[in-house]
Amino acid sequence: MARTMEELKTLIGVNLVRLRRRAGMTQTQLAEKLGYTDKAVSKWECGDAVPDIWVLTRVAEEFGVTVDDLLTPHTEPTEEPIQRMPRRRAIITVLAALLVWLIATVAFVILSIVAPAFDDAWLLFIYAIPLSALVIFILSCVWGHLIPHYIFLSVLLWGTILSVFLSFTFLLPVRSIWMVFLIGIPGQTIIVLWPAIRRRRRK
Repeated sequence: MARTMEELKTLIGVNLVRLRRRAGMTQTQLAEKLGYTDKAVSKWECGDAVPDIWVLTRVAEEFGVTVDDLLTPHTEPTEEPIQRMPRRRAIITVLAALLVWLIATVAFVILSIVAPAFDDAWLLFIYAIPLSALVIFILSCVWGHLIPHYIFLSVLLWGTILSVFLSFTFLLPVRSIWMVFLIGIPGQTIIVLWPAIRRRRRK
């Protein structure tokens, strides 16, 4: 039975979503593998555009199927197994970040007991801010863009600067240490502009 172009667009989009989710990939990850933007992948999956035969071949190779499979209707028993992997990864990411805070809390308690005269043990919680942001950023890079990277890069940048500032303020007083915050201005600018630069390079 011949299919209209609109039906083919919808069918290809549904199959792309099915295969991508089953592989635990994000639109951005698939776009990077194909050399396209995530907006292009989004249009394919929504049925607003159809990829050319070269892209269909690349997609088929990536997911270990044939081009014919991309043009054939498939029925999944349920949507939940497809969604389970990203959800599990998100939970693991949160637990990894909480582990950093647990370690900081344990260290704080131990320091408070062993060295009660040390009044700056609370700095451990400040150090936990950039460390937990780093953990989330690394896992997000490994498993896909669960959360926009620039958010945790910003937390990592300013958390590190705050840690340095407070450390030198309370532990090793240094004159004009407030100037360390000036480093954050160009750093934050790079973080904000970097996604736009990457998108332009892909285009």
